[in-house]
Amino acid sequence: MHSTRWFDEKKKGNPWQHASCPIDPGLTDLGVTQAKELNERSERELGAGPQVVVVSPLLRTLQTATLGFDYIVGKVPFVAQEDCREIMGQHRCDRRVSPAFRASRFPHVDFSGLEDHDPVLAARCGDPTEEDLEATAETDAVFNAVPNYAEARETDEAAVGRALDFLFWIRDRPEQDICVVT
Repeated sequence: MHSTRWFDEKKKGNPWQHASCPIDPGLTDLGVTQAKELNERSERELGAGPQVVVVSPLLRTLQTATLGFDYIVGKVPFVAQEDCREIMGQHRCDRRVSPAFRASRFPHVDFSGLEDHDPVLAARCGDPTEEDLEATAETDAVFNAVPNYAEARETDEAAVGRALDFLFWIRDRPEQDICVVT
């Protein structure tokens, strides 16, 4: 597993709550460099590579999966899976955009198993209304930036349940060699 940070460590305060934190942020230049290094290492160490790459639907993980396994893009399935995401909710970096918005930038990733709106936030705050969806369509396709979602945070119990669901999902996959990028 490979992880990166998007924020500048020299900034003061909690970067997750800072207004300059983008919703669903991408990799920094350092993260891009590290993901490219991962590609060189994974090709050298894994040879033919995994049979499937499972990836969290957040931008930074989609970028890491794409750059880190560039040598197998188009050769094996890349599948976005909600249950392998980090904790969801309240902070801007914990929110994702709609799968349709991301699919245009990552056409090699199968987003078909994802809902348009964040199911964890919907469970805590209710499904977004038509008015909410209309309003968020104008804000860079962000579907969980609506006001009633802003304070919601996934509970630890819910995150553990989601992790278990993910493990069962992996167990039931037909592939034996699976890479997870989260």
